Amino acid sequence: MEPLRILFVSSNPHCTARLDLGYEMRELLRSLRGQDVELMPLPAAQREDLEIAITANEIDVLHFSGHATEKDGIILRDTDGMEEAISGPELRELLKDKNVKLAFLNACLAGLSSDTRRFQNVAVQLLQAGLPAVIAMQHEIRDDAAIEFAQFLYEELVAGSCPGSIDAAVALARSSLYALNPGDFSYGTPVLWLNADNGIVFASD
Repeated sequence: MEPLRILFVSSNPHCTARLDLGYEMRELLRSLRGQDVELMPLPAAQREDLEIAITANEIDVLHFSGHATEKDGIILRDTDGMEEAISGPELRELLKDKNVKLAFLNACLAGLSSDTRRFQNVAVQLLQAGLPAVIAMQHEIRDDAAIEFAQFLYEELVAGSCPGSIDAAVALARSSLYALNPGDFSYGTPVLWLNADNGIVFASD
C-alpha cells in the first residue's frame, strides 16, 4: 500500500490574525510518527505554489491551514506577503479530475453557508468537483481547538478502529474535542460533506 500523502498548505498573510501554523504541522508530524504517511509541507503558500504542488504531485489529502471567508474563499499570500484569495470555484477547477480523496480546510468560515449563498462556500464547491470528502469549519474556531481536532482526526483516520473511514474519524475527533472542554462549542464547528457512500475515503490495506 502506498503511503497516505498529505499536502499541508499553510498561509498567514501579514494583515491577518496570527496563527501558529508551524506548531500545527509539528503536532501532526508528532501524532503521525511511525504511520505510513507522507506529510508534504507548503508553508507561506502563494497561488503559484499551490497550483504547482497540486499539479506535480499525487496527493491524497489537501490540508489547508490558515484563514478563509465565505465570500472570498481561502486566503493565501501574494508576492508582497499580503492577502490573495482563491475562491471556491477556482479551487474546484484546480482540483477537478485530480485523485484527491479528502480536502480538510482547517480555517474559520470555509464551511459557512448563508440562506442566500447556501451552495457557494468553499467546501461545497470542492464537493461539486467530485472529491469523496470535504471537512471545513462552519464558524470561527480557536487555533488550539482547530489543531487538536486535526490531531484527533488524522490519528483515527490512519490508525484508529476503522482506518480510512472519514465519518468515523470526524465523529471521534468531535467527541474527543468535546471531552477536552465540554463547555466549549468548538466540537460542533467542523462539518463533513461526503460524496463517498460508505464514508471510506481510502483503503487501509
